[in-house]
Amino acid sequence: HTGERHVRCMQCGKGFSDFSLVIWHQQTHIGEKPCMCFHCGKCFKHSVHTNRHQRVHTIEKPFMCDECGSCF
Repeated sequence: HTGERHVRCMQCGKGFSDFSLVIWHQQTHIGEKPCMCFHCGKCFKHSVHTNRHQRVHTIEKPFMCDECGSCF
């Protein structure tokens, strides 16, 4: 909980607080994009990004503006 970044990426030296975050980050250096959108075929490095992208193909609007109530 201290926010200290003791674990470093061997490629670029970026610091992380947890080893699993370094592993996740290192995908940016590999260049592979194994997660593909089922709708358009666009590829992403992480499934979380693929899932977020796939919302553009649906009417799903999970976020609401606190000020005006519009969904996006």
